[in-house]
Amino acid sequence: MHDIALLQLYEPLAFNPFIRPICLSAAQDTVKQSERTIITGWGSTQGTGNFRYLHEVQVPIQSNDQCALQGIRRETTLCAGLCENSTCDSCQGDSGGPMALLRNGRWHLVGLISWGFSCAGLGVYTKVSYYSEWILQTIHDSSSWM
Repeated sequence: MHDIALLQLYEPLAFNPFIRPICLSAAQDTVKQSERTIITGWGSTQGTGNFRYLHEVQVPIQSNDQCALQGIRRETTLCAGLCENSTCDSCQGDSGGPMALLRNGRWHLVGLISWGFSCAGLGVYTKVSYYSEWILQTIHDSSSWM
């Protein structure tokens, strides 16, 4: 039901062109239907092969009605994908990857790749804003033993 985890690192990350910070979506943040997000992953494309290079694709957010048609009615998830005239979705090996949205010149983490019905179809993503208070509380509670 809850497809999310936090890791505590023993050493700080060294930022570089491939490792960058991202803003956390707040509880009140919403993602609108048809907004185009970016997902990235190392997984397969169209169900075949894994890759040595990181891939990215734009995926549009789908309506709650579109999700409900597939039996997805949870406030903890987002549905995205189903692009016209092209394939756009996550696939095997991408789970846990970010779904990011550019707002006001900053990238925001709005979702995490969770699961889908097939590659290049409707994908289901963990809605980060639903968990933002839990994330912040967990970080705050763990800061005493860092």
